[in-house]
This record gives sequence, structure tokens and C-alpha cells, in this order.
Amino acid sequence: MPEPLWYYSHDGRERGPVPMAKLLELTAAGTVKPNDLVWQEGMADWTPASRVAGLFPTAPPASSSSTAPPKSAHGAGDVFRGALAGLVGPNSRRAQWLLISGIVLVVAARGCDTLNQRNVGRMAAKQAAARQQFDDQWETQRLGIQQQIDKLGAKTPISADDHKTIADLRTKLTELLKQQGESRKTLTEGEWRNLEIAARNAKWDFAMWAYWHEMLFVVGAIAFTVGLILVGFGSQGPERWIALAMLAIIAYSLFVEGAAWPTGAGTP
Repeated sequence: MPEPLWYYSHDGRERGPVPMAKLLELTAAGTVKPNDLVWQEGMADWTPASRVAGLFPTAPPASSSSTAPPKSAHGAGDVFRGALAGLVGPNSRRAQWLLISGIVLVVAARGCDTLNQRNVGRMAAKQAAARQQFDDQWETQRLGIQQQIDKLGAKTPISADDHKTIADLRTKLTELLKQQGESRKTLTEGEWRNLEIAARNAKWDFAMWAYWHEMLFVVGAIAFTVGLILVGFGSQGPERWIALAMLAIIAYSLFVEGAAWPTGAGTP
């Protein structure tokens, strides 16, 4: 069984962890004084070093003006914070992993959701672009023939050759429109239908995967929130106040603005 490690306060800040042998060296050197606070996993609260058996040859009486605890040391009688400190411990990896995994899950959930939504838009745009390109191509040819007809028809007088040319152009225009209709029918039953099916499948895939993306987001949000709670109530220093501030932002987003839980997911 590994030897328990100790944390100690020095100059108002938390130090450690160190083994008992190192802590004895620090007390002998005067770095850790009798009134400095120490803590190890399993203890409900920080305690003066003078109360730990074996640290000092003669334990002096506890002074009423004991050294101030570390910035986030647990207040006497604070059962909730003491219990969290015993669970997490200073600089605990548990809170760090909860925060990291929570952020990763939330980003992954929102990232996948956004990519799926973009894919729905991409497939719909691809379908619309195919039809528009087809119409533009045939319309360009039709306008070219119509302009020739209008140009010849504007002449005064119109010669017999011009009449014949106009008739040929109108026949060509009729044939062009017929070819356009046949091509449209072929594409509607083939390529365009495949694009329509792909766009529809992308839409329904987005709707079905949105449930799991939202579940991933919820799990990540819970992990991140728990990590913030452990840091905020079981840690010390600036990170404690940052964690508490972020908890306040999350609570405000949930219960006041409702922005943390977007509605309508799965409906592109």
C-alpha cells in the first residue's frame, strides 16, 4: 500500500504533495511551522502541523493567532466542503479529467450536430444546383435562337430568305424545347432522383443522430459541471473562483435564459 502523501500551507499557499519523511525535513528546517496547516487524503479538514503526531518533538499549545489557511483551505465546521476535499483532494486528477472529458464531449456533440446539419444543406444545394445548371444551359440556347428570330423579324421589309430562315429557326427552337423536355424527364428519373434521395436521407440521418448528439452533450455537460463543483468547493486559489464563476454562468444559462439546452434539435 503506497505511503499517504501530505499537503502543507506555506506563505498562504498550498504546497505538496510530499511523503512523511520530506515533511519531517521541512519541519526540522523550519519551513513548516507548528501553526502551519497540513492535510492528507482521508482527512475531513486541514489541521495545524502541531497536532500531527511525530512532526515536532514537543507539540506547542495551539495559538489563537494561527497562520491563515491556504486560500481555499476548508473552514472549520464546513462539513460539505470538508467532505468534498476528502473526496477530491488538492490538485486531484479526478476533477481535471471530468473537466477535460466534459469539454471534449460537449464539443464533439455540437461539432457532429453541426456537420450533419451542414451535410443536409450541402445535399439540398447540390440537388438545386443540378436543376439550375440544366435550366441555365437550355435557356442560353433558347435565348440565342430567339434573338436571331427577333433580329430577322425586325427588318423592314423582310425578304423571302429571311422568312425561310425564321421558319428554320422556329423549327430548331421547337426541336430544342422537345430535347429539353426529354432530357429533363431522363434526369428526373435518374440523376436528379438520386440526388433527391440523397438529400432526403441526409435530412433523416440528421434527425436520427441528433438524439445521440444531444445525449452526448448532456453527458458532457454533467461531467463538466461536476468537475467545476469539485474544483470550486474542493480546491483553492484562482481556479476555485473561476470554477464558481463558471458554475454561476451555467446556472444562469439553464434557469434564466435557457440557452444551454437548445430546442428543436433534429429538425433541419
